[in-house]
Amino acid sequence: MATLYHQLMINAPAAKVFQALSTIEGIGSWWDTPKAGEHEQLAAWLFEPGAGHDVLIMAVDESVPNSRILWRCVSEHEQSSPASAWFGTGIVFELAANADKTMLEFRHAGWDESNRYLGFCNFQWAMSLKALKDYCERR
Repeated sequence: MATLYHQLMINAPAAKVFQALSTIEGIGSWWDTPKAGEHEQLAAWLFEPGAGHDVLIMAVDESVPNSRILWRCVSEHEQSSPASAWFGTGIVFELAANADKTMLEFRHAGWDESNRYLGFCNFQWAMSLKALKDYCERR
């Protein structure tokens, strides 16, 4: 199995980065605006990325303030959607504070290495994480 991996320094405190990763307003500022929900008695984010994708459901398996967030994709999608490769994968956001800066280590694990969307999604995550960095540094 493959893991998409990105590491970036964000010129903002960990609390600000954590807020951007753990609230509707924060997530909506750099990715798709979610709705709060539940899946199997866990908190979950419900995303509506557009036509042909259905609802993308991310169960929040762990949330440690200013330190770590773990999402697990629990929704299944049509094969024509890049989200079809996400079912059962896990997304980890690890934060390491250093004064007013935060090192973010991002991993999206559990990918089939031969999946046709691997490179596409890796690039899209890079673009989204750049938007996260920009949001945290300008607010």
